[in-house]
Amino acid sequence: VEGYSYQLLPRRQWKGQTRLGEELRIDLKDCARSLEKGEQYIVMMSFSGEGWVSQQCEQVVAVGEAQQVLAYLDRVYSVQLAKQ
Repeated sequence: VEGYSYQLLPRRQWKGQTRLGEELRIDLKDCARSLEKGEQYIVMMSFSGEGWVSQQCEQVVAVGEAQQVLAYLDRVYSVQLAKQ
């Protein structure tokens, strides 16, 4: 096994576009733990030539542990939208 593959079910997006069912890959060299079924996560990811990847464990945070990250994203992106 080289890593984990998950299907995305986006609830909210702050930047970029993903579609329901697109694949997210997390290589074991970047993060050895798997995501829990039924848990919701904030995922910072990028698109490689083959699909979406998250390259560090710190880029995947359970929503229950991500209140500061959520507040930051809401604040930053609401300011950016207001400027447009």
